[in-house]
Formats: sequence, C-alpha cells, structure tokens
Amino acid sequence: MNLTVVDEFEVVRAEGPNEPFQAGSVSKSVAAYAALRLVDSGALDLDQDVNEQLVSWQLPEGDRVTLRRLLSHTAGLGVPFFPGYEPGTDVPTLVQVLDGAPPAVTDPVCVEHPPGEGFRYSGGGYALVQLLIEDVTGRSLAEAARTLVFGPLGMSRSTFEQRDGAWHRYPEQAAAGLWTTAADLARFVGAVQREGAAMCEPQVELPAEGEWRTLADLGLRPPERFGLGLFLSDGWFGHFGNTYDFFSALYGSEEGGRGLVLATRGGATPEFFADLVGVVDERGWSGLRA
Repeated sequence: MNLTVVDEFEVVRAEGPNEPFQAGSVSKSVAAYAALRLVDSGALDLDQDVNEQLVSWQLPEGDRVTLRRLLSHTAGLGVPFFPGYEPGTDVPTLVQVLDGAPPAVTDPVCVEHPPGEGFRYSGGGYALVQLLIEDVTGRSLAEAARTLVFGPLGMSRSTFEQRDGAWHRYPEQAAAGLWTTAADLARFVGAVQREGAAMCEPQVELPAEGEWRTLADLGLRPPERFGLGLFLSDGWFGHFGNTYDFFSALYGSEEGGRGLVLATRGGATPEFFADLVGVVDERGWSGLRA
C-alpha cells in the first residue's frame, strides 16, 4: 500500500511513494485541472455550449451542456463508469466510445436528463471533456496534460498514456486512465490548495443517496457537495479511484496545506479505509471523520 501525507505542501511521510498505479476516477480531478488551465488561457469557456467548441464529434441534443456542467456532473449525461479493456482485446477510439460503437462495450454517451437539474455521476461526461481538450489543443490528452499539468507541477511519473500489461486499458483517459504515483498526486493536492480555488467552489449539492454515503460506515464523513472535478465536505476536497487492478484516494484541506494520498493493488478493502482513518486520527485532522 502506497501512502503519502502532505502538510504545508511538503511530503512528510511516505511509504512506496513512487510506485506507479492506475488512478481510476481520480483521473477526473486531474483532467478537470487541465481543462481549467485552458479556461484560464481563453482556449475554453466554462459556460459555452460544448458543441460550439467541439470539432471532431457532436453531442446529440447537447444544448445547455457546458464544460462547467460536465466537470460538476450536472450535464445530465449517462454512462456512469467505464470498465476498461482487458489485455488482448481491441480498444476503441474515443469517438467509438462516445458513439457506443464496437469495439466499445459501453452505451453511447448522450443526454439522459435535463442539463443543470442535479448531480448525476457520469464518466461519459469526462470522456467528452477529454475530446474537448484534444479538439481545442490539437493534441492528445496525454500530450496536453504533460504541458498543462505534469510539467508545471513536477509530476514526472504521471501520464495519461495507456500501458500494456496485465491491467485494463482505458481509452476514456480523462475518466479513468491516469497512471501516477502517490508522491505525484501529493504534488497535485498541493497545487489545488495553492491555485485551484475554482475547483473547490461548490456547484451542486449531492443527492441524499449515493455510493459516497457508505463512507460513514467506514469512519469517514461523506461529501456534501461537488465542485469542478472534486467532492467537497467541511473544508476538504477529495476523490476516490477504482480500476480492475487498483484502488486509491486523495484528500486535501482547503486551508492549512493538509492532505493524503493512498493507493493499493486490488479493491476497496476494510484495511484500506482503516489505514486512511488511522492517518486522520493520528494527525488529529477535523472534518474528515464520520
């Protein structure tokens, strides 16, 4: 298990901090950061219909679907999660994923609920964010993120490029395809704390029911709102990530520079959450415990 704790933007405790792992849905937070860098430069607009910014594909009935709504899971799009593709199987292009066309194994990405009317977790929405980044930059997400995120933040062991091996591959890189390390994600947590205030601005209240509510049974306070790429609760931001091979979590405080990154092979075991809660209790951090 890889654990990195940050305090005042410095790594103060690390166990296996440089071992690579697939970050799963934590990828969404990093992709959101990249998209917001493009907003800062004027290349993207948070509140413009995405079909007006897309080049290589159009979202059917995409009126009122904006980057802000995609990043906050309020665009009403479907396809909550992507399973990835096993070794030896064909991997679809991103457009094939969006169309739900073979060899894609998921449904087409489309508007299933009125945009702007509540939180509906959508990996499909982040697949569209990926295409948006690629269309406006003219580069793959891996290349764009290297310039926008990994290089500036010193995340030298992070990439959206997919690796061959005994794990699943994710053409939906922004949704689930990040390869990184605990130490690199600790740098990301620090960057959000220093300059990512927009990501921590609440965009929507979370529904009364959802997978995040099970955190209370594991000793952690469930999030209450969602920002731009991050779950939010009582002065903390965070995200969990799950792939076929790895499970991970990141947390950061909105003030005070506290945070942690935890990753392990396999799934969300009780031991994983016991270690996470142990760090919180050991350091006396308020706001995270149930």
